[in-house]
Amino acid sequence: YTARFARAVGPTGRVVAFEPIEATWRVLAGSAASLPNVAVRNEALGCTATRLRIALDADPTSPTNTLRRPDAASASGPVATVSVA
Repeated sequence: YTARFARAVGPTGRVVAFEPIEATWRVLAGSAASLPNVAVRNEALGCTATRLRIALDADPTSPTNTLRRPDAASASGPVATVSVA
């Protein structure tokens, strides 16, 4: 959706895309590199700024990856969150 939003806002608009999973972030950043009005951040969005852990499937780009509390047993890596409040 990042490229679609970039076209929708036009050359004077700005799109900020958030992707907390590094492997997926790299793919997104690569595909958005030719879009001058797009910034891609390797962070998640939340109601407060904090650090969480993320549970990854075998495929790190899977849509079923989930954020978990830091004490969750299946967590596999830290993720920074940015407050949207």
